[in-house]
Amino acid sequence: MCNTRCLLWIGGGILAAWLVMALCAPFAPYDPFEESLTTARRLPPSWEHPFGTDRHGRDVFSRVLWGSHISLITVVIVAGTAFPFGFVLGMLAGYYGGWFDHILMALTDLFLAFPKLLFAMALTAVLGRSLSHIIIAMICVSWPGYARLSRAETLHLRHVPVIEAARALGASDARILGTHISPMCFPLMLARLSSNIGSILLTVAGLNFLGFGVQLPTPEWGFMVSDGREDFFAGYWWIAGFPALAIGLMATGWNVFGEALRDYLEK
Repeated sequence: MCNTRCLLWIGGGILAAWLVMALCAPFAPYDPFEESLTTARRLPPSWEHPFGTDRHGRDVFSRVLWGSHISLITVVIVAGTAFPFGFVLGMLAGYYGGWFDHILMALTDLFLAFPKLLFAMALTAVLGRSLSHIIIAMICVSWPGYARLSRAETLHLRHVPVIEAARALGASDARILGTHISPMCFPLMLARLSSNIGSILLTVAGLNFLGFGVQLPTPEWGFMVSDGREDFFAGYWWIAGFPALAIGLMATGWNVFGEALRDYLEK
C-alpha cells in the first residue's frame, strides 16, 4: 500500500500534468474553436489526431488541451476568492462572537442547506448562462464551508495558553489574529481547500454539461462531454470519452492530494 508521501507524489503528479496541459494549450496542434473544412469528421484516434475528431471535424486533443486551460483558470478564480473570504469571515466570527457570529452562521446554514450543484444551478439561472456567472455562483456556494471550519478552529484556539499570554502582554486583536490564530488555522484550511478543489471542478463541469455555462465552440470539458454524448452512444466514444477521462483524472488527483496532505499535516 502507498503511504502518505507516496499518495502526495501521485496526486501532485496528476496536478502537475494538468498544469503542463494548461500551459501547452496555446501550442495545440490544431485550432480548437473553428470547424474544420478539410478534416474528416468523427475520425477515430490516430497518429495525426491522437484523440480523434468530433462531429465538426475539430481535433479533440487540441480541445482537451484548451479545456484544461479554461478549467484551471475557473478553479483558480473560484478557490482563490472563496477560500480567503470564508477563512477571514469565519476567523472573525469565531474570535469576536456576538451578533456577527450569529448572522454569519445563519447565513452559512442557509447556503449549506441545499446541495451545491442545485444552489449553483439556481444562481446561474437567475444571473444568466455564461462561464463568468458560473464562477460567481461557485464562489457563493463555496465560501460557507471554509467559514464554518475557520470559525470552529478559532473558537478552539482563542483560549489556548499562547493566545491568552499574547493578550495578557497587550497584543492587539489584529496581531493575535494575524500572527497567532491564522497560522495555526492555515494548515487545516489548506488541506480542506485541496480536498474541495476536486468538488469545485466536478460541479463546474456539471453545470457546463447541463448547459448553464459556455456555448459552442468553447472547449470546456463538461460541455464537451455534453456535446459528444449522442455520438458516444452511436459508437464515437472518443468525442465525449477523453474529456470525461480528463475530468475524472483531475478530480481524483485533487482528492488524493488533499487527503494525503491532510494526513501529512496531522502527523
